[in-house]
Amino acid sequence: MMLDKIILIGLIGIVFFVPVVVTDSTTVGFTLPKQLLAQVLLSIVILAWMIKVRKGTVPKQGQSPRENRTVPILKTPLDMAIIVFLIFVLASFRNTTNSSVSLKGFTNIVGYVLLYYMIAGNLKKYEHIRWMAGAIVLAGLFVSILGIFEYMGFNIFKWEKPVTQQVQMWVTMGNSNAVAQYLIMVIPVAIGIMLHSKNFKWMIVWACIISIIGSCLILTFAKGAWLGLSGALLFFVALNARKKVALMFLTGVAAVLFITGLFANGRLTQIFREEDKDATFSGRVAMWQSSIKMIQVHPFLGSGLNNFYLLFPKFQVSKFNEVLPNRRPMQVHNDYIQLAVEVGILGLAAFLWIVVRYMKYGMSIIKSSNRDKWLTSGLVCGIIALLIHSLTDFGLQMPTPAMMMWAFMGITVAAGEGKGTVPGKRDSPRRQGFLWVIYAIFVILVLNYSLMPFMAHLAYQRGNELIVSGRLKSAVKEYEKAVRLDNSLTDGHSTLGSVYAEQGLYDKAIEELKKAVQIDNYNIEARISLAGVHRRLGEYDKSVDELKFVIDINPNLTLARSLLEMVYEEAKRAP
Repeated sequence: MMLDKIILIGLIGIVFFVPVVVTDSTTVGFTLPKQLLAQVLLSIVILAWMIKVRKGTVPKQGQSPRENRTVPILKTPLDMAIIVFLIFVLASFRNTTNSSVSLKGFTNIVGYVLLYYMIAGNLKKYEHIRWMAGAIVLAGLFVSILGIFEYMGFNIFKWEKPVTQQVQMWVTMGNSNAVAQYLIMVIPVAIGIMLHSKNFKWMIVWACIISIIGSCLILTFAKGAWLGLSGALLFFVALNARKKVALMFLTGVAAVLFITGLFANGRLTQIFREEDKDATFSGRVAMWQSSIKMIQVHPFLGSGLNNFYLLFPKFQVSKFNEVLPNRRPMQVHNDYIQLAVEVGILGLAAFLWIVVRYMKYGMSIIKSSNRDKWLTSGLVCGIIALLIHSLTDFGLQMPTPAMMMWAFMGITVAAGEGKGTVPGKRDSPRRQGFLWVIYAIFVILVLNYSLMPFMAHLAYQRGNELIVSGRLKSAVKEYEKAVRLDNSLTDGHSTLGSVYAEQGLYDKAIEELKKAVQIDNYNIEARISLAGVHRRLGEYDKSVDELKFVIDINPNLTLARSLLEMVYEEAKRAP
């Protein structure tokens, strides 16, 4: 019983605390802690499950099908598709330019898959499923309340926002689109819980919660998320074509329009009427065109997990620098194209296979079960909302929505009362040993590619704060600590190299800056700093080479051109 409680509390903790946790005011400060927290809690859950397996807790005869799924191994309808997807993810390492960066992404994917199996196999009672769903909605409510307060001017989190994004709602997610793509997954689940409730008072409570979350979604002004939710709600109506649902849907649309008119103050009309002033759409089209060129190089196995950012400058089309000068995108802004870039067309096909298998399974539950119908509809439509939004954004690359998608799939399988699943038999000692090996590998991955990068980020942030306060020596120690903890931290090597250069430690500066360039060949800041060090040492040819490389990457960068002219002039005057 104690192990079951640990597992249940851990799973509920993941879906509740991961969306709300944040550490500092940088954009990295909302991704790394979410990943680490989810993986630490998941490690505890798996450990409790493994101990349970070791003790041989096999259910007794006469227990319900749901309780029978406490056995060690659970075969689900998604197994084969998941295995094929993981195979192609591993195969993509063949072409990766940086294995450490790819292993960070692989750690996340392994965590998502293990979360799916832990949820699918350990939610034994229907009340546990309701608790999980309730935790998901309550976390969404908490984020929404914070978001509305932020919109009203109460800046609870001191985000380091770019000047162009000062009015955006970031709360615990880091930008408005990230907030929106999370909320569009939560709203269908809340609707499912509300329709499942037989108590009118509780239906009113859930309706109020949905209104608050919906209001926050509107205030994000994320058009792609609105489209994703609209498509999901239409699908919800199609799955449950009854007058009652249709009426509630129309009433919800009317309420949304009313709240929009009340709070948005004309902003909604402005959004749909204004031209592409910020080059948002044209910039994404240019990104997609560049990504197609990347796919053509490694069409089947991809270029490696998390390698899009590292390779983009090499393949970017000229139009990108015209519409978004001096910019370097972290993501494709289309999850399907990014999957094709990083794990190949075969990996993308395997992922879509997972989605199709899940949708078929979810709809079979909706058609055959009255009790699980509404909640399952909400879970399925929450994933549909994310998948639609992923056509123009990168929710699958973000820790919260990606984790929620796999959690939703696990809850759906758990809600199916064993439909389509096969309870495993008590494992042999050999198989149990194999499971412990898998667990050990996952823990090692978490320690090396989640915990160490997180600690490195904290050290790097402390270094930045010390630099601002003028404590240069202390800052250097923090930067050195950061790169020791995570040798693939490009910014750490680049900043440390620049600080060494300011101290006159040119050999150390060159060493660190070259490490930054080895990790990220197209790191403009590191190359410009490296050019500056070579210039101070009188190595003008090397300085010119670095600056020419930078100009080839970004012809619009006036700083690099000015520095190149300066180096040429100094080279002429040099003896």
